[in-house]
Amino acid sequence: MTRLALTISQYSSRQAGIVRRLARAILKLLSPFRVQALSDQQYHVLLGQMYDLVDESRRESAKTAREYFDSQWNNEFDEDPPDVDLPPYRPEWSEAAMRSLEPQLTSRNTPRETLHRASQIATKEAENGGRRTIIRAVEDNERVLGWARYDPDSPTCAFCLMLISRGPVYKTRRTAGDQQVWHPGCTCKVVPVFSRGSWTGREQYLDADRLWREATRNWSGRNAINAFRRAVDDQRRDVADAA
Repeated sequence: MTRLALTISQYSSRQAGIVRRLARAILKLLSPFRVQALSDQQYHVLLGQMYDLVDESRRESAKTAREYFDSQWNNEFDEDPPDVDLPPYRPEWSEAAMRSLEPQLTSRNTPRETLHRASQIATKEAENGGRRTIIRAVEDNERVLGWARYDPDSPTCAFCLMLISRGPVYKTRRTAGDQQVWHPGCTCKVVPVFSRGSWTGREQYLDADRLWREATRNWSGRNAINAFRRAVDDQRRDVADAA
């Protein structure tokens, strides 16, 4: 008998809750230091506190993603899902993610926009725990065809839509290449694909693939990417005008 699976809507809702809680915690941590300059020592203490918050949320994201993958697996197979280690996270990775904001975060009168940007970077790092968990499960198992990007909060940006248009082509680090990229504020999820005929996000992929093919006809390379961005912008304007 088919078991009840955790839906992508339920999974996305749980991840969104993790993101919201972490964003609030990061802003609460940073806000008292916004008007003062920070020494190197003070900044690194602050980075350590940020890492603790991100690491905790990242673990929660990874566990939620594992639950989602297991439920999808159980809906396909009458056997236990494979063991998957939760992806590690290190303080130096958190520090590297924040490096571009260091001059603003350590100066006086840090703009509120910088604090918001820091919270976005932190939540991206946390949600990557869930994304990496599912990617690991797919990479280590021959019964899964691959993984695909899916954005439950579409319309998404042109960059993500371009990657969504490629469908379930990602299986290993080699085939995924540099496509395992998630920008701050990205709402894309990683979904496992067990059947090419039916998988979460398939309709979104087909629409994105159709738009890519139409927009990039007779173009290649950077010109194709620019043509696709223009097509996405045009499509959004049409939707806004019709509203």
